[in-house]
Amino acid sequence: MKLSIPFLLVICGTFSQISAKSSSRRREQDANGSMQCNVKRINGMVRPGQAAVPTQYICHDTEQIYNLSGDVKSFFEGEDTKSGNIEINVPYSAIEPDGNIAITNNEVSPINVTNRRKLYGTSITGKRKVLVVRVSNDNILREKVEQDEKKLYWDVFGDENNLKKVYKRCSGNKLKFVPATGYLVNRGVITVSPPQSVCGMNFKSVSNHAKAQLVGLNIDTDHFMYIMPDCADFEGAEAWGEMNGTDTWIPSRNGSVALVQVHEVGHNLGLGHSGAEYDDYGDKTCFMGAQVPWDDKGAKMCFNAGKLWSLGWYSKHHGSFKPDKYGVKANLIGIGEAQTRGGAVVKEKVIVKLSSSINKNASHLYLRYNNGKGPNQGVVGDKNKVVITQQYSRSSDSHIKAALGPGETYYGTNWDARGNTLVVKHCGFTKGSWGDSPRLASANIVAYVQGETSKNCSVFGNALVSNAIKAPDDSFPGTSSRDSDSDYNRHKSSVYDDSETASEPGSCVDIPGFYDAYGSDYNCAWYEQEEFLCTSSGSDVPNVNGLTAANACCTCGGGQYIVT
Repeated sequence: MKLSIPFLLVICGTFSQISAKSSSRRREQDANGSMQCNVKRINGMVRPGQAAVPTQYICHDTEQIYNLSGDVKSFFEGEDTKSGNIEINVPYSAIEPDGNIAITNNEVSPINVTNRRKLYGTSITGKRKVLVVRVSNDNILREKVEQDEKKLYWDVFGDENNLKKVYKRCSGNKLKFVPATGYLVNRGVITVSPPQSVCGMNFKSVSNHAKAQLVGLNIDTDHFMYIMPDCADFEGAEAWGEMNGTDTWIPSRNGSVALVQVHEVGHNLGLGHSGAEYDDYGDKTCFMGAQVPWDDKGAKMCFNAGKLWSLGWYSKHHGSFKPDKYGVKANLIGIGEAQTRGGAVVKEKVIVKLSSSINKNASHLYLRYNNGKGPNQGVVGDKNKVVITQQYSRSSDSHIKAALGPGETYYGTNWDARGNTLVVKHCGFTKGSWGDSPRLASANIVAYVQGETSKNCSVFGNALVSNAIKAPDDSFPGTSSRDSDSDYNRHKSSVYDDSETASEPGSCVDIPGFYDAYGSDYNCAWYEQEEFLCTSSGSDVPNVNGLTAANACCTCGGGQYIVT
């Protein structure tokens, strides 16, 4: 929905004075009157290692943002405050002079919920306009936003990695953020003056002041990105974003950071945080974590499986399964593969969702092949692995449960809150081609619930490419790197032996004298340099004897196995 700021005449004072006078005037005119406002949750972002900040609740009306305080959680118990679609009816008498709305418990509060609309389930696509509001006093250094309008335009819309470019790349051009338009708007950016007391002022109050100055400018926008002086009070966070809303708040020091832009607008789109074990921001595969470099350049990567499912960009390649009803077999492709060869790989899945058929309240598991190619080429963590993410609902926070290489198995104990164990196996890769160079087109997985269903890697027949991997120094062969949690500590290699017992101890020896069709430099030592060399060329360049690296080199899953 487009947000057009209506034409109103502002004739006096600062915004805090204006809003206080207008609210006071309304209460004087009708002591028994009330107003409606839209309840939003706002999430604060912190850097790795910083203490998390608690979620806050605000309420929008047509004029300003009100802060909700008091017994907010109890009042909204049973309501989906993440949806951004709850409206409340607030008597003017409940609005404090500073614009705060004090929520008491729901039995005695005069405030009541009037609307519970839910708009979940649709893909987030199309064109959205962003207004970057530069709240800056350029004459006073500490009240100045470092970036000028030209710099902010470039950093949000123009350079190689920013809000616009990330969403365009990751959506396959389905979602485009473009500059807002309107009077005094310079390529999506407008500068307004901060209040005199901006240093130490709460970021929400600063944006109220700024928004008052936009009245009458006929600005057409979908999102407001407020960039304000570093001296404003961000309550311990590095930035804030409104869940399923329109507003983001960023201090100047982070205004050019691609991660912060993408992350906070992600909250506007309804995305929660992406975490890992013991760290709510620890997911290195997703912009809704906080592990991407905190600079203008950032990283060329996208979102985890749960977030991509919610965004709906690859819905033609979604697969939803109930592994407690039947064993699951799936071929997972990367998002780059889906973008370039979507019609040719229509049967493959970008995301697999695993759910319990009995316990509807259990969290879902989402699987995707985190292929480090195309729009995801710079992904920070778990590259070229099948990453398993747990997420309860569309706007919930998510957490990585495991990242599997070929031959690794995930055991999800009590995955459905009924005591059952879910088993997910990465059976290996199926080779294919993409672009100019050979590569592995899909990662093949099976999933089942122990004692209820079954499925094994033999269902893929001879399509698999043997691809052994080196175990991390701190784990036994075939272990996922996340092995301290009870869900993570039972991963075993199963690509060569589909039973649940390990093979006899022994060692692998490269076939002597092997090199591939490109010459003697391309021997097993060459393939050992990088893991992707086996996956890209290990099976596609046989030498004059018909041998490939996948046959001859231990690092690529070949060689000779000698029992000791």
